[in-house]
Amino acid sequence: MSENRASLRVACPLREGPQWNAPEGACAPAPVVSVVTPTFNSAATISDTIASVAAQTWREFEMIVVDDGSRDHTPMVLAQHARRYPWISWCVQNNGGAAAARESAIAIARGEFIAFLDADDVWAPNKLALQIAAFERNPAAAFIYTDMRDFYPDRDRQRTLFQIKQPARGNVLRALFDRGNFILTSTAMVRKSALREVHGFDPSLRINEDVDLWFRLAERYEFDYIPEVLVRRRLLAHSLMHSNTLGVWQSDLDLIDRWVQRRPDLFPPDSPWVRYRLALTWSRLANQYLHRRAFPESRHAFLQAMRYGRFDPRTLARGLAACAPPTADLYWATKAACKRVLRSRANAVVGV
Repeated sequence: MSENRASLRVACPLREGPQWNAPEGACAPAPVVSVVTPTFNSAATISDTIASVAAQTWREFEMIVVDDGSRDHTPMVLAQHARRYPWISWCVQNNGGAAAARESAIAIARGEFIAFLDADDVWAPNKLALQIAAFERNPAAAFIYTDMRDFYPDRDRQRTLFQIKQPARGNVLRALFDRGNFILTSTAMVRKSALREVHGFDPSLRINEDVDLWFRLAERYEFDYIPEVLVRRRLLAHSLMHSNTLGVWQSDLDLIDRWVQRRPDLFPPDSPWVRYRLALTWSRLANQYLHRRAFPESRHAFLQAMRYGRFDPRTLARGLAACAPPTADLYWATKAACKRVLRSRANAVVGV
């Protein structure tokens, strides 16, 4: 972590460690909530994110922003907002990934609760208020999350996250394993004491660092959720999920292996649910390799998916395409033709 230490001016010394661009209010009584935001080349979106924090009806918060070595003018934008809003503290550090940036912010956070907010996302005005009320209703919970909706520059996605993946409350470790991640980072609020108990984010992880933390928290603490869309996630072509899908699925396999080894009492290696998760993840990885025309890697991944019991027609068709590259071209041409037919039928219905 030494290479990730922040080194900027300090308006008010908070404690030993990195120096921050901090407002005079940083020496005031501690707020209830610390909003933690990592940024990287987010000059185009961070203003909307900060505006959504400024609009919160719950006012007992601070916002801590860590710029993770941006190459654009994100620091200039942060400086402008920090002059306007006394509750913003921020710094720039060497690029170390979102986990390292969040850990730098958590280290100086003064709130009882940590609310995560990524620099592309925006909150509904009542997001913090509803989560604080949920903690008051359920003091046993260490983690409260909410529903969310993805959006593009010109439209929102129709289905919300909870409509795609069923949420869970209480002991959610098994649900996280079986269903895959159903918690967007920007929806999460967690007790800082719980974060400290599990040692926070793993800075060595660049992918799935949030899911890794959710699993470790879920092993010890109860979760709860609010079934309302309180967060909107901006979909960008350069986001990690879109730009490194191979890495995401490979990281999922690593996560499954870690927890099968860590908790064989909950996740026996030969159990149907472990085999299902492995088969599904290998199938997704194989499909990504196939679309990149990495046929040997795709064949290996499809064989692994079948080894764990995935024999549905689509997997078999794609596996055949991976074994015979000309078949892959035929598969893609057929798929494109079907899409054109469906599109023309939809347009015809609209015309009528």
